[in-house]
Amino acid sequence: MTLGLLMIVLVVAAGEVAAGIQGSAARWSVYAGGGGGFLAALSGLPFLLKIAGMEDAQSAAFWSYWGFGLLTRTLVGLLAAAVLLKVLPEHSVAGVLALAAVYFVALMVETVWLAKRVSRAIVGK
Repeated sequence: MTLGLLMIVLVVAAGEVAAGIQGSAARWSVYAGGGGGFLAALSGLPFLLKIAGMEDAQSAAFWSYWGFGLLTRTLVGLLAAAVLLKVLPEHSVAGVLALAAVYFVALMVETVWLAKRVSRAIVGK
C-alpha cells in the first residue's frame, strides 16, 4: 500500500515537472500514463491472488496462472499505450514512459514476491 501511494506521488511530481517544461498538456499525458500503468499492474491481480493461495509453488498450474497474469498485464499495458498514442499524440512519449515506469515497478515487486515464494518452496523440500 505504501509503495502504491509513493508511486502516485511520483507520478504527480513527474506530471508537474513535465508541465513546467512542456506545458500543461504534458501533465495530463503523464497522469494518464501513470493511470494506465496502475491499470496494467492491477489487471494481473486476480492471477496473483490465485497463485498466492496455491500450496505447490513448483506446479504447472502455479506457473500457468503466473504466465496468464503476465500476459494479461502486458496486453493491458500495450492497449493503454496505444490509447495514449492515439488520444494524446503530442505528449505521448511522456505518458508511455510514465506507464512503463509504474508497470515495471509493480512487476519488480511481484518478481521479488515470486522469488521468495518459490525459494521457500525449494528450500522447504
